[in-house]
Amino acid sequence: EINELLLAHRALLFRGFRPGGGLDTISTGFFEARLAYTYRSTPRTNLGQYVFTATEYPRKQSILQHCENAYQRVWPMKLLFHCVQPATTGGRTPLANTSRVTRAIDTAVREEFDRRGVRYVRNYRAGVDLPWEEVFCTTDRAAVERFCAEHGMECCWTDGGLRTSQVCQGFANHP
Repeated sequence: EINELLLAHRALLFRGFRPGGGLDTISTGFFEARLAYTYRSTPRTNLGQYVFTATEYPRKQSILQHCENAYQRVWPMKLLFHCVQPATTGGRTPLANTSRVTRAIDTAVREEFDRRGVRYVRNYRAGVDLPWEEVFCTTDRAAVERFCAEHGMECCWTDGGLRTSQVCQGFANHP
């Protein structure tokens, strides 16, 4: 029933859970499988069981609208947000209907992205992006190289750290 409601309305809001209860029950029934947050892009704390904090940026910074994990080839088909302590001021997570946003893009531009994809290049060095050890959840360079090879990514070690490059799809249709 939840999946039918989600397909019909695109987003669902659940409220009224008692402290410490509900998240695991909902997530177990909500997801067929949970994605590991490997090849990370923002600082988050792993709370265990594939649960992570929201991006931990300073209050003065904001996060622009984006498609979750769009820089990867495997996108999550569903997202679950859980609020333990609501913000006393501000604090919002705006959601956008990606189908509507996509339709607003000029047809020629959409076709170009669909045909060519999107190349993502990341440079991991001190003071830029997350450290590669945090992104790949390892300090083993060979493990990083294996991950990249398994995910169709180019990687090269530089004097300052690591550079990865990959071409991903420009669009995907949600089943």
